[in-house]
Amino acid sequence: MEQRVFDEVYTSDAFLEEHNKLQNSPLVPGCTLPRAILALMFMSDATHLAQFGDASLWPVYLAFGNQRKYERCHPSMHATHHVVYLKKLPAEIIEFICQIRGGKGATSAIITHCWRELFHAMIKLLLDPAFVYAWKHGIVVKCYDGITRQIYFRLFTWSADYPEKVLLATIRDGGNCLCPRCLVEKSKVPLLGSVLDMGTRVKQARIASHELAYDISSAQRIIYEDGYVVNSKVMDGILKEQSYVPTENAFWVALKDTDFDFFKIFVVDQMHEFELSVWKAFFIHLLRILYTGGNSVVQEMDERFRKVPAFGRGTIRRFTGNVSELKKLAARNYEDILQCVIPVFDGLLKEPHNTQQ
Repeated sequence: MEQRVFDEVYTSDAFLEEHNKLQNSPLVPGCTLPRAILALMFMSDATHLAQFGDASLWPVYLAFGNQRKYERCHPSMHATHHVVYLKKLPAEIIEFICQIRGGKGATSAIITHCWRELFHAMIKLLLDPAFVYAWKHGIVVKCYDGITRQIYFRLFTWSADYPEKVLLATIRDGGNCLCPRCLVEKSKVPLLGSVLDMGTRVKQARIASHELAYDISSAQRIIYEDGYVVNSKVMDGILKEQSYVPTENAFWVALKDTDFDFFKIFVVDQMHEFELSVWKAFFIHLLRILYTGGNSVVQEMDERFRKVPAFGRGTIRRFTGNVSELKKLAARNYEDILQCVIPVFDGLLKEPHNTQQ
């Protein structure tokens, strides 16, 4: 029985679909070169540079989906490239807003709006006319195999944590529709993972459309021409139901005359959304339960973790300290804890809690 294995970007349905679209599109006049797409995979994450102080950077990285994932993830291959460092909203913006508002303070809604505008202004610089030209018409590149091809840019993924996805998708953080990819309402989050939930996500997927762009333009006119505040009831009546914000999306501005839908590029971030979020919070809750049994129970858990042998080359690392202290643990450490937690916890709790599902 044949079974398809999904392993690389260049064997995915999305890549093959884009490849077929390109091959079936009209040729550039006068160009007889073979054509290929270049799968762009962006990553961004604001990073603190020191334990003390506010020194930080916000880098954006780029990898190519045409390369094997084993090459992209290997540091010695240098397959991940720095593209840009994003700036944060300067602190002086508060004084500036107070001046233009006649001494009134800067509300959090105004500051957040300014931050969104600055962010997408920077993304617009990234998606400059040269980028758009390479997307539409391609650029001539002599590839590693010695063949000269017409290469067309295609943006496949942007990996980021939830606050950055909210910025990129121009939706409200914690709004009625939380997801940057679909319109599932907050009240239906408990259905996550169910068959009904998966069907809803497909049927109610967010779509970058001219109708959405018109609503955002209308909201901006209300702010900049009619003088309404960013979080006014008039504004909410236009955008709040689906959690959009009155900021023009940079991806839409650059690629609106193509069939690119920027909502589809926001992939699941296993590290931020599970290992350092759901699983970390759940493990802390498990520790609280163990502490109700006394310090000896927690100490036994730490001892059991230390006895777990290492497995493979970097698959499960040896636990050298006390896991319960949670000192400077990275995502890979929480992943190791998750893989070992069931045998370690077996028998630590009193019955009937130990065997209770």
